[in-house]
Amino acid sequence: MRSKGGNSRIPFRTLIILGITVFFLLFFIIEDRDQQNDIAIDGKDKLFFQEENYKELLLEVHDQPQKYKGLEIEISGLLQQSGHPEGMFGVGRYVISCCADHSQVVGLLCSSEEFIENMEEEEWIQVQGELDYVKHEGEIKPLVNPSQVEKTSTPDNPHIFY
Repeated sequence: MRSKGGNSRIPFRTLIILGITVFFLLFFIIEDRDQQNDIAIDGKDKLFFQEENYKELLLEVHDQPQKYKGLEIEISGLLQQSGHPEGMFGVGRYVISCCADHSQVVGLLCSSEEFIENMEEEEWIQVQGELDYVKHEGEIKPLVNPSQVEKTSTPDNPHIFY
């Protein structure tokens, strides 16, 4: 419709229909994204960190403590003893964003050093345990309370690429 001044105007009814359509499209896009994020959890509520889901699951576990606290997890990676608070260790993998020179170990903090007494720094381990959260360096961070830590072999592709 055109008004007397020559400006085109969209009827109010069309604006309402457009608004409702946009709302439903956004709702279904967000709902679909949330469902895709659940692929890392099996039917027994256990998280398996694997090469194909490592970076996405790690980000989710950091960002959504209320969703993942108390779940059993299994993660493999390099043992990181240095640079952690007393009584704790890290398990992680080298993440490469552009080139090997910019790689860094990214993973999870674990409690209790008793599991790793006879293990070497950067040895490959597999950790099973319950996911909890702790305030560390001013932030809430995931913490694995291990029930089992074992030496494991280096995977065919030990790096995670972004």
